[in-house]
Amino acid sequence: VPGAVELARYSLLILVFAALPRAAVSGLVSVDLLLGVMPDPLRRALERTWDLLLSVFAGIVAWLFAEKTLTMAERGDATQDLGVPLFLVYGAL
Repeated sequence: VPGAVELARYSLLILVFAALPRAAVSGLVSVDLLLGVMPDPLRRALERTWDLLLSVFAGIVAWLFAEKTLTMAERGDATQDLGVPLFLVYGAL
């Protein structure tokens, strides 16, 4: 089937990135061996610091995706088999 590999590849890419907000809220793996014995204010401070770092990372990734999407739109990049404009795929992320 022409384009089946492209459809599978970009569908998986979109599904992985679509699941990230859910994972950020409650799905990340964490080891709380030390958090359980820490004083409450220190634990909350560490959790807020982690949330801040994760937010900064997500912002940087979003910025880079936006730049790449605009570049692909300007160049007219498209998928090899189906000819779908890549800025649509990256814009969906």
